[in-house]
Amino acid sequence: MVAGGLSIFTLTNCEFMEATLDNNPFYSGSYIQRDHSWGLFRSYAECVDTEDLTQDFGATWQVAQAFGIIACIFGGVVFILLMVGLFTPLPPRVWKSIKITLFALAPIEMVTFSFYGACPDNYSCTFGQGSLVAIGASIFWLIAGICACKMPTSDKAPCGKSTEEVSDEAAKDVAADP
Repeated sequence: MVAGGLSIFTLTNCEFMEATLDNNPFYSGSYIQRDHSWGLFRSYAECVDTEDLTQDFGATWQVAQAFGIIACIFGGVVFILLMVGLFTPLPPRVWKSIKITLFALAPIEMVTFSFYGACPDNYSCTFGQGSLVAIGASIFWLIAGICACKMPTSDKAPCGKSTEEVSDEAAKDVAADP
């Protein structure tokens, strides 16, 4: 749950990449803003939508946006499956899918750093708040995958009935129907 929240914060943060204009005499005019902050979808101190920006970052920016969204969507699906797993026993195939997904989300989250390949000319780009949170999210996805692998398997849900109890009740219901 923490990793999912951090992934969402990474997408909505305005300061994923911070850029400082290099010392260049051509750009020494006071009318040029020297420091910029760009997020994956919103940028600058006012947090304007990236659709309003004049800067085009190209394909690396779009890849970072896409993989950030993928991490949030798959993280949300895993979260929902884990909540369902509290009340209903999940089949081993679903648990295996959850484990694989949690491990896959760590590198998927790190692909958002492809945004740094779009650093404009004459700027030096550094990590902003959003990219530091992305690192934390990736670490938490990895920890969640390790915890899921170490989890003991059981045919009983933590807050529900075992698969045998559910199937016994279903058999009784079928036998009771004329």
